[in-house]
Amino acid sequence: MNKPFSVRLHTKISVFFLLVTGLAFLISAKLLIKSIENNINEDVEHVFRHKRQAMIASVKNNTSVKIIHADYREVKGYTEGILLIKDTMMLGQDSVQYHLFRLQDEIFTINGKQYLLQMRINIDEVKWLKDDLVETLRMVFAILLVVIVFFNVAISSYLLRPFRAIHNQMNQFRVGEFSSLKKIKSTTREVVEIQEPFHRMAQQAEDDYRHLKEYTENMAHEFQTPLAIIRNKTEILIADNTVMDKQAPTVKAIYDETNHMSKLGSKLRLLTKIENHEFKNKVLINTHQTIVNHTEKLQELAGLKKLTIELNLNEEHCILIDPILLDIVIKNLLRNAILYATHGSVINIETHQASLTISNKGEAMRDNGKNLFQRFSKGNTQTSSLGLGLAIVKKICELNQLEISYSYEGQQHIFKIINLEA
Repeated sequence: MNKPFSVRLHTKISVFFLLVTGLAFLISAKLLIKSIENNINEDVEHVFRHKRQAMIASVKNNTSVKIIHADYREVKGYTEGILLIKDTMMLGQDSVQYHLFRLQDEIFTINGKQYLLQMRINIDEVKWLKDDLVETLRMVFAILLVVIVFFNVAISSYLLRPFRAIHNQMNQFRVGEFSSLKKIKSTTREVVEIQEPFHRMAQQAEDDYRHLKEYTENMAHEFQTPLAIIRNKTEILIADNTVMDKQAPTVKAIYDETNHMSKLGSKLRLLTKIENHEFKNKVLINTHQTIVNHTEKLQELAGLKKLTIELNLNEEHCILIDPILLDIVIKNLLRNAILYATHGSVINIETHQASLTISNKGEAMRDNGKNLFQRFSKGNTQTSSLGLGLAIVKKICELNQLEISYSYEGQQHIFKIINLEA
C-alpha cells in the first residue's frame, strides 16, 4: 500500500515563508517603482512647465526665445489644454543615435489667438534608472531568497530537532523498554507539551503490559498444576479396563480437553510475547535448511495419513526474522497442511526469490477462509485445532514485513508468504 503524500514541517514553513516574503517583496518593489515613476513624472512636468512659461512669456512680449526641444505655432479650432503625451524614440541632437523622448503637445490662448506648443524631453536617463532599479531589485530578491532559504532550513532543522528526536522515540519504543527512554532537553514549550504526555502514555503502557504479563504468567502457572493432576488421574482411569469399558468416550474427552487447555495457555503466552516484540534477534535466514528440518520432523505425522511432502526450494530464498519466529511460522503452516490435507494426498512446499508457498489438497472451507487468520476461528468441521496457530503466523508476518495470503484453487488450500523487503 502506497504511503499518503506528505511534506516535512520545515519544508512547509520554508515554502509559506518564501511565498509571503516574495509577495511582500513584490508589492514593495511595485510601490517603490511607482513612487520613483511619480517623482520622475513630477520632474518632467516641472521641466514642461518651465518651458511653457518661457514660451508664453516669449509670445506675450513678442520676443524670440530659443528653448531646446520646444517650439510653437499659431493654430485654430482646437480646445485649450493638453492634446498629447507619449514616449517615443527620436534622433538626438547628434542626429546619429536614437534616444527616448517624452512628447507633450498643448494648446493655449494668448491675446485671442491659439498656439500649439510642442515640447519634448530626453528621458534616456530615466529609462536607464528604472531598468537599473528593476535589475537591482531582482538581484536583491535573488540574494534575499538564497539567504532566507539557507537560514530558514538551518534554523528550522535546529528548532525541529527535538520534535524529530521524540518522533524517533515513538517509532522505536517497545513495551518493556521504558527505562531506556531518555527525556529530550529543550526550552521550547511545545516540545515539553508533546513529550510529557508521550512519556505518560509510555509509562502507562509499560505498567499495563507488566501487570498483564504477570497475570498471564501467574494464571498459566497456576493452571498447569491442576491440569497436570487431572491429566495424571485421567491416565490412571485410562489404565483401568473396568472404567474404560463403561466410560471410555468420557475419559478420552477429559484427557483430550486437558491437553487442549495446557497447549492453549502456552499458545496465548507465545502470542502475547510476539505482540509485545519480545523476539528481537532479527537475522537474515536462508529458509532451505529450516524447511528441510521441519519436514523431516513431521514425516512420521504425515505418514499417519499417508501424505507425501514434496519440496521445490530456491537456495537463495531468505527472510529477515528471529529464528524462533521462523520455526513457529513453518511448523504451524506444515501442521495445518497435514491436519486438513486429504488422506493420501500431496503437500507441496515451494520457495522462490521472495515468496514461500505451502499447499495441500482438501475440502473447501465454509467461509472461504475469510476469518482464517482470526483467533479461535475454524474453517471447517475440524475441532482439534486450537484456533491460534494461523493467528500467530499472521501476527509474526505483520511484525516482520511479510505478507501472508490464503486462496483455494483447484481443490488446493494455498498459503503464500511474500517478503515485502525483497
